[in-house]
Amino acid sequence: MMHGSTSPFYPMIACLDVATAMMDGPGGLDLVEEAIFEAVQFRKRIVNLGRELEKGTDGGAPWFFGVWQPEVVRDPVSNKVSPFADVPDALLATEPSCWSLEAGQSWHGFGDLDSGYCMLDPTKVTVTTPGSTRRVISPRQGSLHRSWPATSTTIGLKWRRRATTACSSCSP
Repeated sequence: MMHGSTSPFYPMIACLDVATAMMDGPGGLDLVEEAIFEAVQFRKRIVNLGRELEKGTDGGAPWFFGVWQPEVVRDPVSNKVSPFADVPDALLATEPSCWSLEAGQSWHGFGDLDSGYCMLDPTKVTVTTPGSTRRVISPRQGSLHRSWPATSTTIGLKWRRRATTACSSCSP
């Protein structure tokens, strides 16, 4: 037997060994690059589809899903600021500054952050529900949240027998 263990997690250890072998060498780099490019393209497709659908609403409220990500990106070489969906895939896939949460940016809602404190993982896409806003509303300003609740979305998806992930500890 090639993989021996006294651990009850033998299948996990075997999977980790296989994953490690897959990532060894240039093949692993290719897999990671492909995953990043596919995630970037997915993010841009969602934004572009939302743009197209908004054109037909005659100025009405956007009803399509969004993506939690910067609305604009600055190219560090040319210093040009462009809408996220218009930035070349290669720049988004290779430049970490495109994913950094910076102080003063309203898209993330965290207020003041130290420069370089944290960044998004481009491969982990957070799809926002229609009506959600990036603006943080404090309890003193009234409603804490004016968007479609994640729990309601989860109930609807479960009713349609779609796989869901946990959205909160209070999920029904």
